[in-house]
Amino acid sequence: GLMLLYTHAVWGLGLDAFFGANGWQDPLLIRSQAVSGSTGISFWWYVQPEYYQLVHWCCMVLLLMFTIGMLTRVTACAAFIITVSYATRALNANFGLDQINGFLTLYLALAPCGDALSFDAWWARRQARRKGLPVIEPIPRASTRLATRLIQVHLCLLYFFAGVSKLKGEAWWNGDAVWMAVANREYQSQDLTWLAWHPWVSHLLTHMTVLWEMTFFIAVWNRAWRPLVLAIGIGVHLGIGSCLGLWTFGLIMLVPYLSFISPETMHSVLVWVRAIRPVQVLSPVEANPVETVSWWPQYKHIKFTGWPFAACDRLDINAPRLHLVCDDSNLCGGLLTDLTNAGFHCQTSPDIADLCTALEHHPVDVLLLIAHDEDTSDDIIDFRRILLQMGAATPASVAVLIDGETHDLRHSDAHICLYRQPLFEQLRRSLLLALCERTATEEEADQLRQRAGVVTAPSLNWTNP
Repeated sequence: GLMLLYTHAVWGLGLDAFFGANGWQDPLLIRSQAVSGSTGISFWWYVQPEYYQLVHWCCMVLLLMFTIGMLTRVTACAAFIITVSYATRALNANFGLDQINGFLTLYLALAPCGDALSFDAWWARRQARRKGLPVIEPIPRASTRLATRLIQVHLCLLYFFAGVSKLKGEAWWNGDAVWMAVANREYQSQDLTWLAWHPWVSHLLTHMTVLWEMTFFIAVWNRAWRPLVLAIGIGVHLGIGSCLGLWTFGLIMLVPYLSFISPETMHSVLVWVRAIRPVQVLSPVEANPVETVSWWPQYKHIKFTGWPFAACDRLDINAPRLHLVCDDSNLCGGLLTDLTNAGFHCQTSPDIADLCTALEHHPVDVLLLIAHDEDTSDDIIDFRRILLQMGAATPASVAVLIDGETHDLRHSDAHICLYRQPLFEQLRRSLLLALCERTATEEEADQLRQRAGVVTAPSLNWTNP
């Protein structure tokens, strides 16, 4: 979205020059260059010169709405039409950046790209809270997978044919292509003339570029090779930006790379970021407390008739989603590492209030609730009451109360309570056994029970350094 705003703002600097009858690309010239007599789809053919500015600013407003995710289903389609219309009308100013913008906006128009991080999603959550309704998480859709796969395949084809076209040039065979690019003063952003005294560097980079482009469509599908292949691509395109000054092209080429990063990887990165965030120490103030913290004391005394958070979808026994509540940052970091190694996809919260905020948007399969003091234990006990009250609609849970007291708690197979400081293996087994009650089939439950009986994870030293 930001790149679309930038590129179309540049178009707007010379509307008469780009689209006018007496500009650089008059209609007769474009029609004479068109393939098979077709000039491509563009509404600019039907706009009178006196309305150029009005139409352009309407397009900019639509692109801004698309960027922030407002009315995304409509503005995504509008963004594609706008991108194609500008590019095909100014045919001789149509470069790789415009082509990448075009295919990305096409595939985003097919996908529900505004379901998560967008103004639309924020507004839907806000309205649900105002009406006291549960916030519904985005539902995985086939159109999302289709758009993602189309972006991946399109990028593979783009690189392959880029490599094939390079083989038509002699400079790519004799190794001089990179040198010819960096020595061209029109594009020279960095002084790389020292390569003239080291021609082997230019030759190596030239041949590696062709090899990488023509093998990208094979190597990128191998999970082991994918990080290296994408890392090389990042280096290539950042090099194009820094050495040739083509920053817009270099950056837009990195956007499709996100389609090759799995949701699990992105989730792990977010967990890692949250695990290393500094602990905030709040000073007493006279102002009203933050809303997301203050509602929990009232919320915990409500008798619910339904699960008030995001609904849990089907459990994936190979990658169960776990949310850890622990106010000890030192313990939390090490525990997250061991849980991730044990096959859990983890999120973390410092307290129950933060957990409730997270559960409004992110469904989980199992909760791990760890209490070190009496106040935290009371909150966890109150939250367990909600879990037990809601029955099968809730995620499974394991509560660890290590405050030195033995509480008289109601137990169930899906909501297990541990005391003192259990070893990690006992903790892992308890989580898997609790998850058995949330499986869709008995076969899946048996698989979890088998995993619970096998020691695969190291013990964790629960003693704080």
